[in-house]
Amino acid sequence: MPTQFFPNPVFGWAFIVCVGAVLAAASWSDVRRMIVPKPVTLTGLALGLVFTVARCAWLGADDKPTWPGWFGTPGAAAGAADGVVFALTGFLAGFALFFAFWILGLAGGGDVKIVAVIGTWVGPKYLFGVVLLSYPVVIALLLLSLAGVTISMTTVKTPVAGPAPAKKKRLTLYSLPLAVATVALLTFSFRHDLGLVDPTP
Repeated sequence: MPTQFFPNPVFGWAFIVCVGAVLAAASWSDVRRMIVPKPVTLTGLALGLVFTVARCAWLGADDKPTWPGWFGTPGAAAGAADGVVFALTGFLAGFALFFAFWILGLAGGGDVKIVAVIGTWVGPKYLFGVVLLSYPVVIALLLLSLAGVTISMTTVKTPVAGPAPAKKKRLTLYSLPLAVATVALLTFSFRHDLGLVDPTP
């Protein structure tokens, strides 16, 4: 059984529902308008910090280890401090990774924000798992788009006088695959914590 991530199943499901709702809102806006609104990003960051600190403080209070474990023996205060480091390093890892992709023209600014938000919730270790898990979905969407299935497009407003401009299609879409990958990884990796599988002896 992996190291405990959620202090109890109710908290774990609340965690997954909240991060899933934030990422669904970001994905919906990104798919429809190619924009991730700042209120969604800031809400995701704030909730990610609150949930992560609460999760680690709870684990610490139950004498369970928390990552990175820099603040001494388990306890609520040490766990909360670990939670801050966990969220901050996850944020920085996500931002750095997709900022590099953005510089190379492989991702948009909204993708950078989404991955940084995810990092705040899942930390650096699981963030890379989320990114890797998202790529099969990215490839599937890309193939559908190349096959002529509309996956993501934005409509430019038509001027009063003049022909209607063509719709602009985007082939690479990260937001939705990242959202799906985050929920899937959390649900599967911590299925014991969530009560989906009986803990192994």
